[in-house]
Amino acid sequence: MPDALRYALKLLSYRGRSENELSERLARKGFPQDEMDSAIGRLRAMGYIDDAALAETLKRTALDIKLLGREGARRFLRQRGIRREDIDKALKGYDEFDSALKLASKKGRALNIGGARSPNIAGARSPLAAALQRRGFSADTIRKVIKSDKEAL
Repeated sequence: MPDALRYALKLLSYRGRSENELSERLARKGFPQDEMDSAIGRLRAMGYIDDAALAETLKRTALDIKLLGREGARRFLRQRGIRREDIDKALKGYDEFDSALKLASKKGRALNIGGARSPNIAGARSPLAAALQRRGFSADTIRKVIKSDKEAL
């Protein structure tokens, strides 16, 4: 088994990687281009590299674990080396509202919104909106979350 293939399999045993990510790691290790291309081609043929499937998995991570908005998820997938076409396909129908509510609830507890120390939520809206914006949520979703949070109190 060629060294590049062996090293690529070792990397894939830790976690799923995009084709781009794997190419960068192999190049950083100093493998010749033809050996890298051969290893990646073989892994793709065997089904070990599938950027579309990886994009779907990472989308679920962005939505459920990292609580990212649509643009935050797009950045997350892009950082992992997923191609734009696969990102667009994976994020089609991405519903960020539930993630935004979960994050707002989490941040609301941290900010003590409505608690004894901060009975006025007006001062807490700005940090909450900023936190949601940093996570890549759209302005429309942020407005809806803040409105629903106000109604809950």
